[in-house]
Amino acid sequence: MVRQLALSLAVEGYPLDKIASGKSPHTIEDYRSSFKKLLVYFKDDPPIDSIDRDQLVAFFAWLQEDYVSDPDGVVRRSSGPLSPKSVLNIHIALSSLWTWATDEGFAPSHIVRTIEPPPAHSATCRPLSDTARRHSET
Repeated sequence: MVRQLALSLAVEGYPLDKIASGKSPHTIEDYRSSFKKLLVYFKDDPPIDSIDRDQLVAFFAWLQEDYVSDPDGVVRRSSGPLSPKSVLNIHIALSSLWTWATDEGFAPSHIVRTIEPPPAHSATCRPLSDTARRHSET
């Protein structure tokens, strides 16, 4: 039997569980940042067990097409779309949330696993040319 839990309570409870198990503060902050976007999308705060795969697919499409990030932090960056790596990190965070929710009896199935993770293109580092290397050594 699935126990009902509002999405907002799930995204508060899961990080607390991870804090108690000793996860890094950076990991916890990444979860919270990812979950804020989920709460923006699901404004009506549905029970986590009522969210279906189609709604999460629409959420990921929204992240990639319509969401504009407003970065904060030490280094100022301009607003803009999320990077592919950021969207992948959100997918990973939601997968962790759904694992917890199914294990705790708050979700009947792990629907995030049925959604293909978005690709994250890594930045290509170009090696220094021989000429540039010689100039840097002098």
